[in-house]
Amino acid sequence: MKIANYKKYSSKKFSQLYKYFISYIALLVVVLSVLGGIVYKNFIFTLQKEVEMSNISIINQIQETIDTRMKEMERTALSIHSNPNLKPYKILTGPYDAGEGVKQLGQYKSSNEFVYDIALYYNTLDNNRIHTTTMNTNLIMFFDYIYQYKEWSKNDFKSSIYTLTYPVMRPVETIMLNRNQEKRFSTYLYPLPPNAVKPYGIVLFLIDENAFKNILKSALKDYDGYIYILDNQNNLIVDLIYNRGILVEGSEGVSNQLLTTSFEDTINHIEIENKNYSVTRLISPYNNWSYIMAIETEQFMQKANTSKKAFYTAILIVLLVGIIIALIFAIGNYRPLKKLMKMFPESSRIYGYIDEFDYITRGINYVAQEKQDLVKQLNSERSIFKNQILLKILEGKIYEEKEIQTIKNVYGIELGHPYFTVIVFLIDDYDNLRDIHSKKGQDLIFFSMINVAEELAKGV
Repeated sequence: MKIANYKKYSSKKFSQLYKYFISYIALLVVVLSVLGGIVYKNFIFTLQKEVEMSNISIINQIQETIDTRMKEMERTALSIHSNPNLKPYKILTGPYDAGEGVKQLGQYKSSNEFVYDIALYYNTLDNNRIHTTTMNTNLIMFFDYIYQYKEWSKNDFKSSIYTLTYPVMRPVETIMLNRNQEKRFSTYLYPLPPNAVKPYGIVLFLIDENAFKNILKSALKDYDGYIYILDNQNNLIVDLIYNRGILVEGSEGVSNQLLTTSFEDTINHIEIENKNYSVTRLISPYNNWSYIMAIETEQFMQKANTSKKAFYTAILIVLLVGIIIALIFAIGNYRPLKKLMKMFPESSRIYGYIDEFDYITRGINYVAQEKQDLVKQLNSERSIFKNQILLKILEGKIYEEKEIQTIKNVYGIELGHPYFTVIVFLIDDYDNLRDIHSKKGQDLIFFSMINVAEELAKGV
């Protein structure tokens, strides 16, 4: 494999480019994880709490609205009790006074849109008359024709007078109006005088179910869920069940579990029929009524989940942009390595390297070793080159000052005098020469060498 061939290199080795890229991505992931955790804790968690508090505020508003309506009916009952035109000695004396009493009751109803009708009954002198906002009639006509309760008769009504010592709200129930129309009403019974051991009169407030549900609808808004109102004895008064904005009959299993479960906190989370519900429960300080709102957790946390999706989308966008920037930085830092790799000769081959740094390290070692080999080779042949250079100088083949200066620097030949230089020739293996030649032989060799030197000198 050639060092300069980057494509072959990158396809077979774990490139430093990938290491740069992965390290930048790891740094980006760590930073996003830390920042994401902080943002999630301080923003998403806060938003989730705000959503929960918003639902508490909604059901609290319902509780306050209904408490206000109950207080209005209480004030109306007390006003009826103190109205001289509606006293039993006045309203029961004759048709005229009874008619005036009906008008007075009509005025009370006209000032209270929450109430469908008001009825006044006094249990005195074997009285059998009951007064409403539209007529004066007897109990039989009232319970058998005008307001025919399915599970509450005239006798039940008269019995309740003797046992009723505080106001009671009957649950919403079906009533036949004038024997030709069914409607659902809740009946609020207020004894006169209030808190008496044995009340002598009673005020009936008939409340249309829709009056309750119009208030409850504002709580669920676009959610699907359940709302229940219970009295101080945990008896169901009215409920509202919404499914995709439509009033429907609720699941009996859900209703039973919601109404029988004891909730310790304002916000509770329970599982009913394999669905998770967030249940908000408030108790009215006015009459100890309970208000329960149950919404599937997925809907209840919709705002928080929407913000979570937006947050995760932003994180994903930042991650993608970060990946692109990391790739740009990785390529930018890798280019010097790639250029350095291309500086090595094409003929050099390095095998078994791990990455570019290992490749460059081995390449540098290779070049350094090659240089050392060349230096050794040059040193070993320096004497031969030196002799040849001296001969060329003596023969006059080298005479330019610049060339001579280069030779002096490369081969270490010192020609320090401007006019002449003494060159001393050393005989190789001189000791062996003395051993194998006699004195005359040695003199002959020296004579020959002198002649050669003189001949060479003549040519200069």
